[in-house]
Amino acid sequence: MTGVLPALQVFDPDDAQTRIFKAALNDPLDAYAVLEAWERDDPMAVVTYLAGPGKWMRGQLQLVYANLAAPLDQKPLACRPYLKTAALRERKRYEMFLSCLRDARSTLSDAGRDYCVVKGVAAAYAAYAEPQLRHCHDLDVVVRAADQMAFAEALTACGFRQAAMQGPPGGPSLRVDHPVGLPVMLHSAPVAGDPRFSADWMLRDTIRSDTEAGAVPIPQRARRIAHTWVQRFGCDRYARQAWVPDTGLELRACGSEDLEELNKILATWPDLSECRASATYLSTHIDPLPQLSQLRWPSPALGGKARAAQRARFIQRARAQAVTEPFLNHVPFAMRARFSYD
Repeated sequence: MTGVLPALQVFDPDDAQTRIFKAALNDPLDAYAVLEAWERDDPMAVVTYLAGPGKWMRGQLQLVYANLAAPLDQKPLACRPYLKTAALRERKRYEMFLSCLRDARSTLSDAGRDYCVVKGVAAAYAAYAEPQLRHCHDLDVVVRAADQMAFAEALTACGFRQAAMQGPPGGPSLRVDHPVGLPVMLHSAPVAGDPRFSADWMLRDTIRSDTEAGAVPIPQRARRIAHTWVQRFGCDRYARQAWVPDTGLELRACGSEDLEELNKILATWPDLSECRASATYLSTHIDPLPQLSQLRWPSPALGGKARAAQRARFIQRARAQAVTEPFLNHVPFAMRARFSYD
């Protein structure tokens, strides 16, 4: 998939998602100003967006409500009581998620094989002020392909239910459901179609993150950021909402060593220059984020013909692996029309 990452330009500066990100990630006074102006235009817009039925819409609810909880000498917002009710509901859901994390962590650790927790749960405990501020609807775990079935069997022996293989036979993802209904995703290919983001690379030099369910291994911060940037490019518009607070808060927590490691990754994989558009969006709408100015973006790796050749090889390889619809969730939109479902 080298060189085929599309530039991310899905957010208009005045659209609902951008307003929510500003309200979630900027200081409370700025957050209040954004929501107060929005309520003047449409009194119920904030509630409709944040407390709506879509799981991705609920993702920023806790961050926004936490900002509104700050004491300000301002007129109360009309949306606050509605968001409070929804936030309490989300906190109860987090307690249910904790039971899934606790059982999964115990079983995975007892299996005696390498694994690491990635994506939302890793960011929740490493970058957010409180882990429950990050909406988590599943548990993503990276494992080696040779260990994938062993982990699944260990989980099913402890009461989990194997639901489905998502992707071609043998990978990249295997889903196992906790008794409460939350899925545990066992990924043998952290980014489908891109061998650089291998399980071995993600599992190398992991760090321990303390959670309420016990310590779990997670990748180093720079690798989490790079993985989030690339992995989100293959998801639909709503799924991409999650990377904005995740990456913004991860970057805000970066120290000099983290930034140096991230720059090494950028230098090693020049096609990550395509992710610069997402960094531009972050720096434009989230303040403060001075770390972005310290990133050394490479020049694009490939020209048009080389990109077309890489794209053709990726499509050919994916077809040979009997691509299924869930697997296509990891494929950029620009490439999906090239697949045949006959």
